[in-house]
Amino acid sequence: MKFSHLALLAVLAMSVSPAAVLGQDQDVNELIQETEMSVTHTENLEMAKAFFTGLEQRDLSIVEPLLAPHVLEVIPLSNTGAPEPWRTFDGKQAVLDYLGEIIKNFSRTVLVDKQFTVSHDGSVVFLEAKGDLTHAATGKSYNNVYVFKFTFAGGQIVHISEYGNPVPYAKLAGAPLG
Repeated sequence: MKFSHLALLAVLAMSVSPAAVLGQDQDVNELIQETEMSVTHTENLEMAKAFFTGLEQRDLSIVEPLLAPHVLEVIPLSNTGAPEPWRTFDGKQAVLDYLGEIIKNFSRTVLVDKQFTVSHDGSVVFLEAKGDLTHAATGKSYNNVYVFKFTFAGGQIVHISEYGNPVPYAKLAGAPLG
């Protein structure tokens, strides 16, 4: 049972009219809907934060339960400038394999200056951050800017869009540009 539902029951138990407590413009169903939205906001925000905790702690066992079996991760910005995504990872195992490659190839995987934004209905969480990574093979610093978009359904992440400037990565990896 959610806290707000308990508060609503307490109001009802005190024989106080919900309209008197909520005001004339809001009914009990609206209060319950808003409460569920705020719980959804909080739960999905915490899942997005946990995703990055798992990456930063290099522990994919934190990330794995957050991902729906059919999760899709897309990196839309290509090093060639083409409108097609640079990379797409379809399914939980493909996403975990990709994240495992990040952990393997970078000895440091930290995002700084994190700014989270949650959509009105709570089903989408955005993160804007700066990457502070270290390439494991060369020891070179890899700094990029990112925007992540997480879409949630059924209490799990179902879609991830990872927007990063492709130029710094292409330079680090020796990939062609344009």
